[in-house]
Amino acid sequence: MPFPDKGDVIGVYAEEGKISPAIRLHEGVNDGYHIDITREVFDYEASISGAIIGDDRGPVTLVAYAGNIDSSDFSGLDFDSVVGYKTLTKADGPVDYTIGILPYGKNVPIQNIQIFALLDVNASNTVDAGDKIGFYGQGEEFSTLLTVDDGSRLTGIDLKFKFEVKPPCGSDITLSGDFILPAAYTENSAPVYVAVFDGENPSGVLDDPFSSVLYFTKVPGGVTEFSLDLSETGICPGDEVMVVGLWDRDFAGGFPNFTKGDFIGIYVEAGKISPSIALVAGENSGFHLDITREVYDYEASVSGTIRGDDSGPVTLVAYAGNIESSDFTDLDFNDVMGFKTIEKSGSPLNYTLDILPYGKNVPLENVQIFALLDANRSNTVDAGDKIGFYGQGEDFSTLLTIDDGTALTEIFIEFKFDVRPPCGVDMTLFGDFILPAAYTENSAPVYVAVFDGENPSEVLDDPFSSVLYFSKIPGGQTEFSFDLSKTGICPGDKIMVVGLWDRDFAGGFPNFTPGDFIGIYVEEGKISPAVALKAGENSGFHLDITREVFDYEASVSGTIRGNDAGPVTLVAYAGNIESSDFTSLDFNDVMGFKTIEKSGSPLNYTLDILPYGKNVPVENVQIFALLDANRSNTVDAGDKIGFYGQGEEFSTLLTIEDGTALTGIDLEFKFDVRPTCGVDMVLFGEFTLPSTYTKDSPPVYVAVLDGSDPAGVVDDPFASILYFSKVPGGTTDFEFDLSKTGICPDDEVLIVGLWDRDFVGGIPNFTKGA
Repeated sequence: MPFPDKGDVIGVYAEEGKISPAIRLHEGVNDGYHIDITREVFDYEASISGAIIGDDRGPVTLVAYAGNIDSSDFSGLDFDSVVGYKTLTKADGPVDYTIGILPYGKNVPIQNIQIFALLDVNASNTVDAGDKIGFYGQGEEFSTLLTVDDGSRLTGIDLKFKFEVKPPCGSDITLSGDFILPAAYTENSAPVYVAVFDGENPSGVLDDPFSSVLYFTKVPGGVTEFSLDLSETGICPGDEVMVVGLWDRDFAGGFPNFTKGDFIGIYVEAGKISPSIALVAGENSGFHLDITREVYDYEASVSGTIRGDDSGPVTLVAYAGNIESSDFTDLDFNDVMGFKTIEKSGSPLNYTLDILPYGKNVPLENVQIFALLDANRSNTVDAGDKIGFYGQGEDFSTLLTIDDGTALTEIFIEFKFDVRPPCGVDMTLFGDFILPAAYTENSAPVYVAVFDGENPSEVLDDPFSSVLYFSKIPGGQTEFSFDLSKTGICPGDKIMVVGLWDRDFAGGFPNFTPGDFIGIYVEEGKISPAVALKAGENSGFHLDITREVFDYEASVSGTIRGNDAGPVTLVAYAGNIESSDFTSLDFNDVMGFKTIEKSGSPLNYTLDILPYGKNVPVENVQIFALLDANRSNTVDAGDKIGFYGQGEEFSTLLTIEDGTALTGIDLEFKFDVRPTCGVDMVLFGEFTLPSTYTKDSPPVYVAVLDGSDPAGVVDDPFASILYFSKVPGGTTDFEFDLSKTGICPDDEVLIVGLWDRDFVGGIPNFTKGA
C-alpha cells in the first residue's frame, strides 16, 4: 500500500469555506475536487498541548496555522498553511488537548505558528454566526507566534475564546476608500491592513485593538484603495465604527499588530470630534486614511478633574498641534495624542487620559489638554457646547511636556469657552495688515481675532475672556477674509478686531507675550475700537501690527470731577495732540483706555496702562476724558473733553514706570465741542518765523481763539480756544477747514501762531522762550 514517505509530495482537498478537510459524499456523481499535490513530506515529530479554557461547549476544531491571517473571515484560511488540526467535542469547563504537527509542506524549524480553536456552535462545519474563535496569547498579546522544531513538545499553550462571530444583518453594506503611506512604502513592502472596529469606545480601540475588532483585511501590495463587503460580517446600518489603516512594517506572520516602527492612520469625518462614524445601508464611500503616524513604545497618562456642574458627554483631548482657529471642528486628528469620551453628571468628575504612542515620539512638548462638552450629543462642536482647558494661574491654556512614564496629576479642566448659536445670517469680514520689516513668510505665525467689543479695555487685559473668533493667517499673506456666519457673531454686535504676530509661538493657543506685536483696528473718527458689524460684507479693516508687547504693570487713578453725566472714555495718550479735532488721535499712541458710565456726580476711576507699543519709562503721557454726551462713539457737538492739570497747567504730562500706581490724577472738563453751523468755511494764511527756525525745529501751531475778549486770551489761552492745528515742519502757510469746528460766519476770532520751542509732547503751550 502506498504511504507518504520523506521526499514524497501530497495534496489534501479542503472544501472552500470549511474548517475541516472532511467532506460528505452524495449519491451519484461527486466532481470538482481539485487537489494541489504540492506539499513535500518531511521527517520530524512535534506536538503542542494545553487546555481550552472556559465553559463554552460544542465541537471544536484546533488548528496549527503557519500562514498569514489575511482577513478576519476565518472561512478563507489557506489549508496549505495548516500544519496541524484536530477536532474534539468540548464540555463545560477547561478541556486538555494535544495536537500533532504534520510534517507536510513545511520543514522544521517552522516559525510563526498560531494555535487557534474554532468553536462550531451550530455544527455547520464552517465559521458563521454564533461561533467563537480562541487564541493562545502570552501576557497582553492577542495571539502569540510559536516556533516548532523536530522533537518539540510545547506545553501550556492554553487557548481562550476571544472573538465571537456576529450574525449578519441581512442588509447589503459596503465600505470603500483610499489611503496614503510614507514614501518608503513599495508594493514589495510589508503588508497594509484596513480594519473596522467597534466605535462605541474609540479610545479603547487603540489601547487594545483586538478587543473591539469587527473586521479586517489585507490590502494587496502596491494598491492604495480598498473596498470591503461588510454584508456578512455582522456590522449593521447604524452601527458606530472606527476605521483604521495599518502598515505592519515588522509583520512576521499571523495577525497584524500595532508595534514599534509601524504606521497607522485613523479616519475622522470632517467636523467631528470623535473618529466614530455611523454606517448606512448600501454604499459607504470616501474613507481616506493618512497611514503616516509612526508607532512608538512608551506609556504616559494625564489625570485630574473636570470642574463645574455642566453635564453631558465630554470628549477629553490631548493635543500636540497648533490651534489655528477657534473653530474646533478643524482640529488635525494627526496631532491628537490621546482622546476619551466620558459621561459627566452635574458635578466635578475625575478622569485619567492615556497618551497614545502614535505619531510623535517622547518627549512630547507643547501638549494641551482640553475637554469638549457635547451638550446636544451631535458629535461635533456646535451651539451650546462648551470647551474647557487646563490653565495654571492666569494662563488660559497651559502647555505640558510628556515623557515616557509620565503620569501627570492635578490637571484640572475648567469650561472657559461657550459655542454661540449661529444667527442664520451671512456675514463676512475682510481686511489687511502691515507688519514690522523683520517679518517673513517663514516667521512665527500671525493671527487675527474678533473679540466682544462691549468692553474693549478688558479685551487687552484678558484676551481669552472675550474672544469670539480667531484664525491663523498663512505665512507671507497680509490680507484676511473670514466667514463669520457660523460663529455666533450677529449683525449689530459690537466687536473689536486685533492682529497678533506671536513671535515666540511654541504651540497651542496664540497669546500676547513680551516681544510679540499687536495691532488694533479703530474706525476713523471714533473714540473706541469697538465697531458694529452689519449683515453681508464688512470690509476695510486695516491693522498696523506694529505695537510691540512689553512686560510691565502700571495704573493711573483719580476722580472725574463735575456733574456731567454720560459715557466717558478715559485715555492715556503718549503721542502729540496735533489738532483740537480729537477724532484724529493716533490709536497707536493710546497707552490705556476705558469707557465708564458717569452719573451726575464726581466718579472715581482707575485706568490700567497697557504694555503695548512703548516700553517704560513712558514719558509725556496725558490723561484725558471724552464725555460722549450723545452716545455717538465719536467726538461731536455737545461732547466735553477733560484733562488732568496741576496748578494752572491746562494738561500736565506724566511719566509711567513699571509698577507705577499714580493717584490723585483728577480730571476736569475744560473743552466743549461746539455744534457745527452747517456752513462751509475755510481759513488761509501764512507766517514768518525767526531765522533760527528749520523744518526740523520744534513744531509751529496756528490757533483760532474766541475774540470777544482779546485781553483774556493772553491770560488764559486755553479758556477761549476754538480750534488749533500743527503746521507741518518747514511749511509757512496754513489752510484750515473750519466748517465742522463750531466757528460760524461773523464770529469774532483771534488768530494766533505759536512756535513751541520747548515742546516735549501733549498739547502746545505758551511758555518762556516760545
